[in-house]
Amino acid sequence: MPKVKFIVDIEYDAMTTWNMLHMQDPAGRESRIASMRVSANDAKKLIDTDTFEEAKDFAIEYLEKRHAAKRQQIQRAKKDYQREWDKINDVFFDKTKALTEHAWTHPTYKVVLSPLNEGVSDMRGDTVVRSALEDSKDQLRITAHELLMHHTWHVIWKLFPESEENPSFEYWAANELVTNAVLGLDPGFKDLWSKKTRGYDKYLRNYPQLDEVKMLLKDEYKEKRSFKDFMKEAYKKVATSSGTLDETIHLFPRGIT
Repeated sequence: MPKVKFIVDIEYDAMTTWNMLHMQDPAGRESRIASMRVSANDAKKLIDTDTFEEAKDFAIEYLEKRHAAKRQQIQRAKKDYQREWDKINDVFFDKTKALTEHAWTHPTYKVVLSPLNEGVSDMRGDTVVRSALEDSKDQLRITAHELLMHHTWHVIWKLFPESEENPSFEYWAANELVTNAVLGLDPGFKDLWSKKTRGYDKYLRNYPQLDEVKMLLKDEYKEKRSFKDFMKEAYKKVATSSGTLDETIHLFPRGIT
């Protein structure tokens, strides 16, 4: 049974911040900067570098300051988030393994608590990033979303082998949509979330280009034959939707989603 451990790792948070400011974000770079509450001047210092190594000293120093400003809240979140997650851990991993018909890749997943990154998953690694500034019960839904997106990439690579070396917009979009459907529509997960974080329609609003397909998939999820068939249908709809981005866009050159 996989386990989840909430940790503080400033260097990983700094690397993630740098990556997120350099990726082709479907929500737009300005939206990402605003959500992080990074000043234009500090964002420019991070963006105007070609590699994380080049930006590393400034990035870590910047993240250390952001962490220091919220140190007590982050330490409290580390304890409280862990307590609440442990209550749902076994049910979450059991149900997702059974639903996807695919074993989880790692025995332990780390959740790096951040004062500025709201939610970031890693396709291949064992680490996701989550905001430390949320209610300990409310954080469960998005923490689960980031973990399940990681897991779903491994299913996508089995269904679409070309996607492992070419993680373009359509695969990412299908992953976001399917993950949201599982956590928001599947009755087996409903009781894991606080009442205010249940639901489907209100999620992914920062990606308006997914709205059309999201609503098309809502009824189809309830009638799906299997998770894999639903994933194929989601990908098909994304690829043919007028609301998506150019198929040549490659989102994640550094493996972070």
